[in-house]
Amino acid sequence: MATLPRPTKVTPSESIRPRTLSSGLLPLLPPPKEFSDPSSYPPLPATCTPFADTLPGYKCTTHLFPAAYPRAASRAFLPPEPMGRKLTRLEIKETVSYLEGRKEEAEELRTTEEAEEAVKAEGRNELLWMVAKRYKRVEDAKKREGRPLTLVALHGIGVSKETWEPIFATINFLTANSNSRLNVDEIWTVDCVQHGDSIALNESKLGDIFDSAEYSRDLTNFVLFYLPSSSSLEDPPTNLPRLPTSETSARQNHGFEHRTLVGIGHSVGACAYIYPAHAYPKLFKSLILVDSMTIPEWVRAKDKHRKYEALCMSRQFVWPNEDEARAAVKASAYYRAWAPIAVESYLKSNLRPLTPAESPTGGVRLKCHPWFESVMLMERLAVYETWELLETLDPSIPIHWVWGAKSERTGGPPVQQQTSWRRAKGQGRDSNDLLGSVGHLIPQEAPEALADCIFRFLDELYGAGKGSGDGKEKGTVKGVSKL
Repeated sequence: MATLPRPTKVTPSESIRPRTLSSGLLPLLPPPKEFSDPSSYPPLPATCTPFADTLPGYKCTTHLFPAAYPRAASRAFLPPEPMGRKLTRLEIKETVSYLEGRKEEAEELRTTEEAEEAVKAEGRNELLWMVAKRYKRVEDAKKREGRPLTLVALHGIGVSKETWEPIFATINFLTANSNSRLNVDEIWTVDCVQHGDSIALNESKLGDIFDSAEYSRDLTNFVLFYLPSSSSLEDPPTNLPRLPTSETSARQNHGFEHRTLVGIGHSVGACAYIYPAHAYPKLFKSLILVDSMTIPEWVRAKDKHRKYEALCMSRQFVWPNEDEARAAVKASAYYRAWAPIAVESYLKSNLRPLTPAESPTGGVRLKCHPWFESVMLMERLAVYETWELLETLDPSIPIHWVWGAKSERTGGPPVQQQTSWRRAKGQGRDSNDLLGSVGHLIPQEAPEALADCIFRFLDELYGAGKGSGDGKEKGTVKGVSKL
């Protein structure tokens, strides 16, 4: 497995005055009183097939909790009608221009006070919801040798929490077929408010723009206020209650008393961990950041995201039936580089029936409307802010970076190298893997290689380094369950 060495020369950069959870970003407040009781939460949306059949020894449950509140300022927006209509080139050009202007307005809000005033000016007071899956090992963690770990995983743009399932299945297989004492006791995967099962509850309330720092606020909100205090063989309630102030204050200052929390994220889902790691260095015991959209401002002119916005807006997302949807996805060049198991996972977890209001004749659609994917691709400020904040992160927190050498979006190896060693001027507990034949979408293109990277890192830290990861980038790990 290739790695990126410390750079011999550090490219200088100017400060962009990054926002933080304590300055610039909105505070995390309790939800409105009418939702303070979990019994007042909305019903869960229809969810995917449980994961228990692909991860032996684990039980899967689904949970609901309020997203961070209040939300960053945005204007009410409803996607173009009729449902599924393909935008013209002119409409796409005009839309991108509109979003560029709105994004520039939002980026001028540099203080918490300015952000709060913008929220008041828009007059919106929306509470959004997040859906999470919990995978709990059925066997009592105390009966296993290694320290019990709790993993929290965030997905990137355009997919959902289930994108991690093939990866965790492989990690489970590697652990079971080695001498490792790695003990992954519990896993939480969370859908962004604009994706997966979460968007089913939020779509009518989402705004015309999206600040990617909101994903980080949502993560922080979950870890501080809603993640149960300890792992238990008993299932937590479906509707997670907000924890007492005494518990959350202890987490802010000292971390978890009864958990060893490891954060894992891809793309903007990796970027999301930087803000809470900066504000609350005791929360996460280690981080695994996969092709993180954490890039320096000086590559703005070379930003490779621009072309994906137009492509995303023109993407077909409505079909007459599931068979046609499956055929279209499998024939699309966009998914051609994906591993078959990732494509199948995507199809199982990202399609839903059209409602009668959306189409009286039926059909299926992607859960995430292309507009809401596009507005996340448009946002840039958070990716530059988190790169600057890297330098200030506690150097004692182990961080493992996994990069795709063919990833234009994160700058390719020259920029990835600068990012990997930016913390504490290269003196932090940083390590990295470079997957030479893979692009930005590592979890989808090379799920088994990524699983091996994660397994080796966790095994070295928490499993006494007795695992047998083979470092392969492609291919099949014999014996891994298929979805």
